[in-house]
Amino acid sequence: MVPLPKNSTFSRCLTVDDFRGISISHVISKVFEHAILKHFARYFVASDNQFGFKKHIGCQHVIYNVRNIIEHYTDNSYGQHICFRHEQGFR
Repeated sequence: MVPLPKNSTFSRCLTVDDFRGISISHVISKVFEHAILKHFARYFVASDNQFGFKKHIGCQHVIYNVRNIIEHYTDNSYGQHICFRHEQGFR
């Protein structure tokens, strides 16, 4: 992990929150990971309910599904409650 300042002003970097960490992998480890993924990809199957970290899936898919669920429960006169979790690190 390598800490990088979030702002271009280096003099203000005083706390951990002023930095973001990035991971720099060696080329050999990346080649190894791709070889493993190619060989075992059929075993790494994610649920249809998972939207994060999947190819060709984005926020618009989540929003579409949430709206459909809300409309379904509203049309059928069911009560509904939605809970969201806000992570401090995300902006």
